[in-house]
Amino acid sequence: MYATDENGREITYGMISAGDYFGEMSLDGGPRSASVMTVEPTLCSLLSRHAVQQHLNEEPAFAMELVSQVIRRARSATETARQMALLDVYGRVIHTLESQQGPAPASRRCS
Repeated sequence: MYATDENGREITYGMISAGDYFGEMSLDGGPRSASVMTVEPTLCSLLSRHAVQQHLNEEPAFAMELVSQVIRRARSATETARQMALLDVYGRVIHTLESQQGPAPASRRCS
């Protein structure tokens, strides 16, 4: 998930994996807050707001799963904003690299 501004600058909020859902924030009727781009051919299903609301009413366990997913994504977006605001470029690069593969073993780190 990502967003761009009028100057073409882009921020990535997170990655979505096979089987994940997105667009849940549209349930409040507000505007879209992010975009999604695939990196490989993808099959998606589009559900109406009414269909999702009906499913939430019929399946309270899914409603709790959806709330948990929204909370996880909000925490991730908050962490991204915190890093952009509080870390310098060097700190952001280190965090990005470590979050992709974890820290390098001590024997492979550059000094």
